This record gives sequence, C-alpha cells and structure tokens, in this order.
Amino acid sequence: MNMREQIKIALVQRNMTLTELHKQLISKYNKEYSLQNLSSKINRNTLKYSEVQEIAEILQYDIVWKDKDNS
Repeated sequence: MNMREQIKIALVQRNMTLTELHKQLISKYNKEYSLQNLSSKINRNTLKYSEVQEIAEILQYDIVWKDKDNS
C-alpha cells in the first residue's frame, strides 16, 4: 500500500476531508501551499518525509519503523 492510499484511508477513518487536513496543516505548521498542491503531492506520491510526519500528527497516527530482520 502506498502513501496515497494510507493517507486516504486515515482521512476516512478520522472522518476528515482533504480540505480539513489542508486547513489544519496551514494552521498548525504555517504551510503555504494550496489545496491543489497538497492533493497533487499526495496523488503523485511526492510528499517529503517531513510532510508525511505532519500529516500523521494531525491524523493522530504514529509512523513506525520496523526492523525486517527481527520480525
């Protein structure tokens, strides 16, 4: 599952729209990109790791790194 799918699922689980996510990113992190730019980045899977972290924080998710050798 790619990042786009994970974000879309998280939005549905939190009963949140992309517009609401965008507004919270602007409010909390002072982001200046447009809703269209955010949507494009999500759809093209071109988000920076820091942007994914901010989105995860707003959606109340943790990003977990799991060691494949110790699974």
